[in-house]
Amino acid sequence: MKLLEDIQFLQTLCPYADPKGYFDFNCGANDTIWIHDSEKWTTEVDKNGIILREFRHRSGIRAICVDSKGNSVFFKAFSCSQVFLLNHHNSKILMDLQDWRPRGLCSGEDDDLFVSMRKQHMSVSKVVRYRDGEAKHDYQFDDKGNRLYSIYTKSFLHVCQNRNGDICVADADAVVVLNVEGMLKFVYRGHLSTPESKFTPRNIATDINSLIITNDLHNHKVHILDCDGNFLRFIKNPPGDGGLSVDSNNNLLLGDYGTGEIHIIKYWE
Repeated sequence: MKLLEDIQFLQTLCPYADPKGYFDFNCGANDTIWIHDSEKWTTEVDKNGIILREFRHRSGIRAICVDSKGNSVFFKAFSCSQVFLLNHHNSKILMDLQDWRPRGLCSGEDDDLFVSMRKQHMSVSKVVRYRDGEAKHDYQFDDKGNRLYSIYTKSFLHVCQNRNGDICVADADAVVVLNVEGMLKFVYRGHLSTPESKFTPRNIATDINSLIITNDLHNHKVHILDCDGNFLRFIKNPPGDGGLSVDSNNNLLLGDYGTGEIHIIKYWE
């Protein structure tokens, strides 16, 4: 696998007749894409952007992931402690985190569910690994007792699991990666050309080669790292500043919050 010097734009999806902003999207089974927008809709589209299903919610959704069965898992505003499961046309409460607030989630190996969360008053942050609805592992501190994630912020903690089992989190100003045993592997605070205080990773994804991909909103760049945290390249001035995901063909999907467009990009050969 070799990273392309110049990325290739393969396709732009425009699921909506009228421009409609969205909060996030995630690739699901059979390369369908689950989108949750700013108008309280969750929409499943195919690889050509054709709408397959739409679901209306009473309040807006902030993050979504898709499990191996094709069900979408999501949470709502910061004030809401619940995580929901959307199965066919029905949504139900999957879990209630009580005085914790979900800030990111993903479906990992063996269909484990990873949920990142912050305490209601934002004084503590952590990632919890669930299996069959039961908490199995709690990732909050490194082996020296130092906290892993930022506090006193409502910012997202988008999380994904790499092919090698690593747990990758886009925090407020860093990418934090734990190994499969839950031990701190590395913290990436941006490239040397990006001042630490300005690095603002938002979404995060991994690909079939265990590369880590995150979009830096402040500097309008996409960073690509190897699984050990080594910087490989930028994608500068990506189209839009929205969602980020990788499909089964190892193409990168980048979204535009304002227009609702999703751009499919080839970045390797």
